[in-house]
Amino acid sequence: MTSTLYKFFAPHQLHWLKKSLIALCPAVNSPLPFDHDIAQFFPDVTGSLTEDEYLQLMREKYEHLPDQAKQLVDFNYFLEKSADKRHTIEKMAGAQKTNNPVARAGQYKTVGYMSLTGDLTTVRHWHHYADQHRGYAIEFDTIHDYFSAPSYKDNPQLLRPIIYSDLRPLQTDEVLFPAVFHKPVVYKDEKELRLARPLVVADKTFVDNSGQKRYYCKLPLRSIRSITVGCRMSTAIRNELVHFVKHEMALKPTVLRECRLDPDAYQLHFVDIP
Repeated sequence: MTSTLYKFFAPHQLHWLKKSLIALCPAVNSPLPFDHDIAQFFPDVTGSLTEDEYLQLMREKYEHLPDQAKQLVDFNYFLEKSADKRHTIEKMAGAQKTNNPVARAGQYKTVGYMSLTGDLTTVRHWHHYADQHRGYAIEFDTIHDYFSAPSYKDNPQLLRPIIYSDLRPLQTDEVLFPAVFHKPVVYKDEKELRLARPLVVADKTFVDNSGQKRYYCKLPLRSIRSITVGCRMSTAIRNELVHFVKHEMALKPTVLRECRLDPDAYQLHFVDIP
């Protein structure tokens, strides 16, 4: 894994940088609907169970009945009365076989993540994540304990690259929070990595105007190697950012750079700010 990673910010997020705080995104608030505990489509699985499998399933359901109910109804009667519901029973059985992370979405309510990338040059990053080039990007030293340590505030953390696939990851007991580290192939050019932590480690929380709870962790400014200014950043925000970097002792010797557009190609160049 590279020792340098980047994160993009909109201009209003300079407020949090000046407070040495960085957002921890709750996994359940991911902008991807694939990660949400919402309605799912399951194909019609009627007839997918053999008679032996169906009888085994019904016997298991019968055994889970309260003892009082089993004293009043024998298995054959239970089976007969359930015959009209076989379609629904088999469909539910098929849904329960689904081993994707949405099936256990409740566990994602406790975890958050920070999105990072190894690529500063992708125009899409600047357009989408830095408010159409009005924001900035921070280069982090990922050898710093803040990123590389196996724990943060006595809780586990994990920095891993995203796996891109159009199939959902399997949910197993050996892999924690697989949906946090998987995205559809359409996002592959983002070259994303995520740092996952329990939300309980957040140093600051509040509820925003939309009613969503926000989480922020303290950010050691010495983990910052450079800050790059977007080519459309306003003069006021640029002056504020440059002044902060040049006068904050914890940011020395952070490099300041700015984006410049290539006159011929859809690409960016970076020039040091003296």
